[in-house]
Amino acid sequence: MPSPASSMEYNSETRRLFMGMDNGSISEFQVADDFNKMKGSAWCTAIQFDSQSKHAFIGDYSGQITMLKIDESGYKPVTTLKAHAGSIRCLTWDPERKLLFSGGFYSGQITMLKIDESGYKPVTTLKAHAGSIRCLTWDPERKLLFSGGFDQMGWRGLHYGLLGYDIQKD
Repeated sequence: MPSPASSMEYNSETRRLFMGMDNGSISEFQVADDFNKMKGSAWCTAIQFDSQSKHAFIGDYSGQITMLKIDESGYKPVTTLKAHAGSIRCLTWDPERKLLFSGGFYSGQITMLKIDESGYKPVTTLKAHAGSIRCLTWDPERKLLFSGGFDQMGWRGLHYGLLGYDIQKD
């Protein structure tokens, strides 16, 4: 590999491995028999893949999220969105509602985006932590967003900003 890996996402259903690297490179592997290499514009810091729609989401050091459509012949860029003023630390995906959550490295904010075939629609921004967000995960069964930050706090999205928010309407 041309640079150390900074983030990784594997989907067992499709056998795809996405690796983001310190130099901005993004490599995608079909485990066992395929290899595609992508080049990003900034240090890749987070990757999320949706096996249903076959979209990959790449968060980078500049605060952008790039959306790619993946198919058997490779990938096609769909759109790019500036989601944070600073670096994106992590991404997580709600496949049922087609929501992408991104955690900011410097801001302590979580951005919620509605995804469709043509791109993104910003839904809301949540002030989750006093400092950098370290990790995000979505619980599809209970429909809860969890985050952890460098402020040594855990956060359960049901109680802070998502409670009462009808994301079905969007």
